Amino acid sequence: MRPSCSHIDADLDEILTDILLASLPDGYRAKLPTAIAIDGTDIESHYRRRQPGPATPADQKWDCIDTEASLGKRTPTDRRRTEFYVGNEAHIATMLPSGADQELPLLATGLAVRPGVRDRNAAAMAIIRRLGNLTEVLADRAYTTAKPERWARPLRSLGISNTKNLHETQRGVRPGPVPGTIWLDGCLYSAAIPTDLRELRPPRPGDSATVKDRLRDEFDRRHKYEFVAHNAPDPVTGAQRFKGPALAGRVRCRNIPKSMRGDPARRALTACQRERPVGVAPQ
Repeated sequence: MRPSCSHIDADLDEILTDILLASLPDGYRAKLPTAIAIDGTDIESHYRRRQPGPATPADQKWDCIDTEASLGKRTPTDRRRTEFYVGNEAHIATMLPSGADQELPLLATGLAVRPGVRDRNAAAMAIIRRLGNLTEVLADRAYTTAKPERWARPLRSLGISNTKNLHETQRGVRPGPVPGTIWLDGCLYSAAIPTDLRELRPPRPGDSATVKDRLRDEFDRRHKYEFVAHNAPDPVTGAQRFKGPALAGRVRCRNIPKSMRGDPARRALTACQRERPVGVAPQ
């Protein structure tokens, strides 16, 4: 390319995402989403296995004309077992509805391709950075279970909320960082939370609307006992201050007089005894 030619430096991830954005109808391009969901789907290549019969992934050898293709894995579902394939994985970002956009089709807005199951987090982050102006990302566990420096911390540095589907091993109750607090399904809660809200089953795709509504109400009740961020994370250390649910005005506590002025019908009263707070006020 001649030095005098005007051009834009862009890699393949940026080009693929730009193609998708350019294909959106005018009504969509005028207001790109601030929240997206990201997931991957396999693109199987034409290949031939050198050894017939079952084999472990480490033993599999194949002949494939696509020199960049790699071994991939399909997660098991109720219709199939765990499967392995040779090819690529397309990482696709789709819109999330908000407000008046609830009835709009949720179109794809970003795309990145990687060999097999490699570089999943890098592919997703390339889409996120290209779209810009995002406030929330919903992602599959294939991304969210990565090391913090590959997923959670980059999102936090961009001011993006990370909404994820927890693995069973990530659920449960663990001691909190200070007395009166607990880690509950990965979030910081007051130990004053009622016992019936500690172990909640997340909704399943096959649940009826009635069951999903009931579970949503239970999770909303639990959310009132969660600690609230008091300031933004430190850009260097990542440290962040939180305040308890009573100080945040979510529940009433006998040891926080201000919280007792809340509406009893909307703010639950904790089981804390006077002068014996249970993690509702620390800041």
